[in-house]
Amino acid sequence: AYRGGLIRIQDEASQLITRLVAPEPGERLLDLCAGSGGKTLHLAALMENRGSITALDLRPERLRMLREERQRLGVTIVETRKDDAAAPVESFREAFDRVLLDAPCSGLGTLRRNPEIRWRIAPTDINRCMELQSLLIARAAEYVRPGGRLVYSVCTVTPEENEVVIGKFLKKRIDFKVISPDNLPPALIDDSGFFRTVPHRHGTDGFFGAVLIRAA
Repeated sequence: AYRGGLIRIQDEASQLITRLVAPEPGERLLDLCAGSGGKTLHLAALMENRGSITALDLRPERLRMLREERQRLGVTIVETRKDDAAAPVESFREAFDRVLLDAPCSGLGTLRRNPEIRWRIAPTDINRCMELQSLLIARAAEYVRPGGRLVYSVCTVTPEENEVVIGKFLKKRIDFKVISPDNLPPALIDDSGFFRTVPHRHGTDGFFGAVLIRAA
């Protein structure tokens, strides 16, 4: 089944991020920090392999892994691109129906699977992550067409990397608003409409997600 491309292993919370994107077949999507493509390829499955997905990442090795998985799974709608997500791409401006920013973060939500993080991350790293995340979400917003959807996600539980980033973004981009996703269990959505999972409560990695809609 694995060799035939019928299955792929992925944490449940990570799978739910693509549900926040809620893509439709035939749409044009951008995965701005695609990495090895776990969410990219799940998006392709939800789109029934119809439409187009641009998967951007700065690391060639990660993109190589994505292409290998793309072939194994039989995905044909994903195009990879090596580029810095923080740098502007003029041809991307207002070009995508939906943009996923699974931003670089402290990774503290994955501590149960990656215990070495406790020796690698210092308190000062949280602010550095927040600064990069704020830059990336501002860039991602430029690529969403009017009426389109932007999803911001991180695998961490720190407020600085979660609601603080979103709050600062919304003060600058009043043409975006947060919506509460209606396709996930209500227990995973907080009072502000944000998606949250925590290991001790949900048995998954700790994730945060925000769904933002751009005014038409």
